[in-house]
Amino acid sequence: TQSTWGEGNSKFALEPDGCTVGRPTCHSLSLAMMTRSLLMDSIQTFNPFIIAAVPALLYANTIWGGLFYDDSEAISNNRDVTDPTSSLSAIWEHDFWGSNISLATSHKSYRPVTTLTFRIQRYLHGALPTVAFHSLNIILHSLVCFLLIQVYQLFFGLGIHRLPSYRYWSLLSALLFAVHPVHSESVLACVGRADLLSAIFFLATIIAFQSAIKSAQSESTISFIAKLSLCLLLSLLSMLSKEQGLTVLAVCSVYDIIIVCQFDSRIISLIKPIRLKSLNYQINLYFISRQLILLIWFLLLIIFRWAVMGYNSPTFQPIDNPAAFAPTQLLRFINHSYIYSINGFIIMFPVWLCFDWSMGCISLIQSTSNIRLLCVLSFWLLFFLLIGYILSAPPSQSKRRISLGFAVLIITFLPASNLLFTVGFVIAERQLYLPTIGYCFLIVAGLQTLTKYTSNQSYRFVLWLGFAVVLSSFSAKSYLRSLDWQDERRLYATGLSVCPNNAKIFYNLGKVSAEVFSDSDAAVAYYRRAIELNPEYDQAFNNLANILSSRGALSESVRLLRESVRINPRFYVGWMNLGVALAETRAFPEAEDSYTEALRLRPGYPDCLYNLGNLYRDWGRHSDAIRAYISAANQQPPHSAATNNLVVLLGELGRHREAVTVAKGALALSPHEHGLLHHVAKSLTLLGDYAGAEPYYADAIRLGPDVALYRASAGVLYHKWGRFDQAEAEYVGSLRLDPNQPTTADNLNKLREKKRRQSQGR
Repeated sequence: TQSTWGEGNSKFALEPDGCTVGRPTCHSLSLAMMTRSLLMDSIQTFNPFIIAAVPALLYANTIWGGLFYDDSEAISNNRDVTDPTSSLSAIWEHDFWGSNISLATSHKSYRPVTTLTFRIQRYLHGALPTVAFHSLNIILHSLVCFLLIQVYQLFFGLGIHRLPSYRYWSLLSALLFAVHPVHSESVLACVGRADLLSAIFFLATIIAFQSAIKSAQSESTISFIAKLSLCLLLSLLSMLSKEQGLTVLAVCSVYDIIIVCQFDSRIISLIKPIRLKSLNYQINLYFISRQLILLIWFLLLIIFRWAVMGYNSPTFQPIDNPAAFAPTQLLRFINHSYIYSINGFIIMFPVWLCFDWSMGCISLIQSTSNIRLLCVLSFWLLFFLLIGYILSAPPSQSKRRISLGFAVLIITFLPASNLLFTVGFVIAERQLYLPTIGYCFLIVAGLQTLTKYTSNQSYRFVLWLGFAVVLSSFSAKSYLRSLDWQDERRLYATGLSVCPNNAKIFYNLGKVSAEVFSDSDAAVAYYRRAIELNPEYDQAFNNLANILSSRGALSESVRLLRESVRINPRFYVGWMNLGVALAETRAFPEAEDSYTEALRLRPGYPDCLYNLGNLYRDWGRHSDAIRAYISAANQQPPHSAATNNLVVLLGELGRHREAVTVAKGALALSPHEHGLLHHVAKSLTLLGDYAGAEPYYADAIRLGPDVALYRASAGVLYHKWGRFDQAEAEYVGSLRLDPNQPTTADNLNKLREKKRRQSQGR
């Protein structure tokens, strides 16, 4: 009888490589096979539920978390996400952080598909739905794991066979991926959605590519072209979700060569005529066309990506990636190699996890006596041992699996390696999301090989116990990491336990202390510590200067801001803040020069134009101030602060009708801006249009019920209008909100005196 596990008419159970597992009796063999078959059928039936449940169990407690760290820049402060009036086309013109990608100051991260999902969720919920953001990330991670089962089945089944064992090993591989702690940042940080979406399209591309391969044999040419076109479209979406997704084309090419065509990678075969064979397919024009199409499409996407960036690479500083700026080529190679070894350690033993590995977290190796060179040697030794095995071992299914897993690991890591281009980070755990697809496959493929070649039950038990310990420890670490991501301060504190000399962590602690907890003393201490660890930290100088400026220490604030722009002359925010500080010291010409430099670095910078308008207003250059305010409002409609100040200035100049026109135009874009409603009402009051002013005051008070000024101004309206009872009610209500209003109190006393006289006159 043909064996369930065999590949022919053998009467013994064979693994796909044809290695004999053992020689049990016919009765025990049948019973064992039936039991194992039932077990695997059960696993296959329920594995989608297992995969969906695991991420939910590990990460569900984080859905109530907020938006912090990179989420603030990519979502909270990104107009492409938060501003409903922003054009959808802007998403395709801006980088991931909302800046024009063609600018030299842009980070050049182009992920419009990811940004579009944030925009859609914002539109559907009418606000920034943090629960929905986090929940969707968990769902997407579950979907990645589900697709991985299908892809791992292709990898284990060599793209052809679909035996029950492949489903079993595929499930274990996907389960290992699902619980790997290095994925916690990609799942728990909302910006990690870029990795999740890219991975979904990445895996769908591989599945579509395999479908195209099969159609070449059994279906029409049109079907082959259609499925291959789908594959190319999915690869484009993967790249537009995150740049790393482009590597899927190389993975498909390697899969085609190693698995489908079973190319012999031994060195000895390279000196012989190349012979490509396939288990089920005859190599023909379809193989050549697939490879050429993948190559051409890859080159086209590279050209497209380069064009999107404006044919300019991003500009990074030594503070971003110190190893890339080491003084010699040898030192750069050594330090990059050390970083590779740390990445490998994090994947294999994820005990050190940190949201940021920059700024002193990993100091440079600068001499040949550094003990860390042992890590570099160990890394390259392991690397070349694997390469040696691939190039020397005889062909087998196990070897092909190891070759494929290793290829996926290396190819997907290449964009973060600094080999192709300089990157703006040291280590980024989110960059390891795709490489762990190859790593998890390698681990389980190795486990399969080891269990296949031994009949010693004790040895097998130890192997399975070890794998169970890995799954359990990874799950526990992922859960603990999810607790860290619930609270911003806790996240940064755990980062210090891994990288105690990381200046950026102290910078982030300073930022959250000032902005979230209003603890300026703690913020100053954290910023000073960040500067102590990294004297070239321009942003820390900037933020410290802003706090000191708010405390009235203007001279020190100016000094710190000058240092900030000296360190980074392209730091346009620093130039703008320097202008603000100089304007407060009444150094108007110098302030104007600083604003001009900021606008040169970032043309049309709305906040800078607004501050420039404030400068001109204080300087008495009212026409220039009006032009600056209008430019700010046009760059970021309606820019409430600029429009408010413009309306106030027009009112001060007696141009009340213009003020009303400007304010009404802004209200058409932002109807709930109660400050503008108040300005319209005030201008109409000054124009004597009391009936026209009344509804605007009513709306301003309704939208800003705690603003005492609105009720005081409404009191003035009714006072002038002769509706004294309503005026008295508004004055009283205003003073109840803020008793320290001498003008309002004086108006109330005058009103009551007038009412008393009128009463006596009757």
